[in-house]
Amino acid sequence: MTPEGPKSITLARFMYVWFIGDLKAGEVVDHIDNDPYNNYPTNLQKLSVGENLAKRFIDNPEANRNQYTTKTYKCRKENPELYELCEKMFEKGINYDTAQIIVAVFNELNKKED
Repeated sequence: MTPEGPKSITLARFMYVWFIGDLKAGEVVDHIDNDPYNNYPTNLQKLSVGENLAKRFIDNPEANRNQYTTKTYKCRKENPELYELCEKMFEKGINYDTAQIIVAVFNELNKKED
């Protein structure tokens, strides 16, 4: 329970906290074998958000590429300059999640200049 009301958590997080220990802010539960249905404590590990994103990208770069491609269609149509920037970032190995943060910052900076 939080001051805002009940908080839902994933089964993996529940299992980790119940059997292994607490998680600090910025820590997430990772499935060692990448199977989200395998929630045995022996298959769960604590990672930072950054470590978890890096693991996801390394373990399955094609899935990350597909996510990036589908999410950028609107950007390509409405802002070709920004789309080109995203493409260059991806070609240099910057994953979708990092690119999304950079795009958000880019958009905020452009709002303030207008």
